[in-house]
Amino acid sequence: MLVFAAFFAAGLRLPCDDFLPSVLEMYEVKLPQLSPSAFPKLAVFAWMCRTCGFAPTAELFAVLFTACATTKDVSTPAGPKKTVFGCVSFMLWPECSDAWPVPASMAKWNRNWMQK
Repeated sequence: MLVFAAFFAAGLRLPCDDFLPSVLEMYEVKLPQLSPSAFPKLAVFAWMCRTCGFAPTAELFAVLFTACATTKDVSTPAGPKKTVFGCVSFMLWPECSDAWPVPASMAKWNRNWMQK
């Protein structure tokens, strides 16, 4: 399996908790498709659940977070177009914005993180 070095800088640790594969399955995402920004959100969510005395689940994560794919503006003969190029992260559902304590990751990552 392909794993980017930036994933480890963002908080991925092996072996992974069962929570990670369950989230990937729920959102129909493969590990190499995730943005480094996804890992701190997953880790903080899992930590918060365990601190409150229960195991994190993909279903509970989905109550707070939606998956979002990164888009890229490209020029086409028909005009500008947004394309999805595979990097997936998680964003709070707008109605849950008060439920999450703090930003858990960097807003920008090194442009070449996918080469490492």
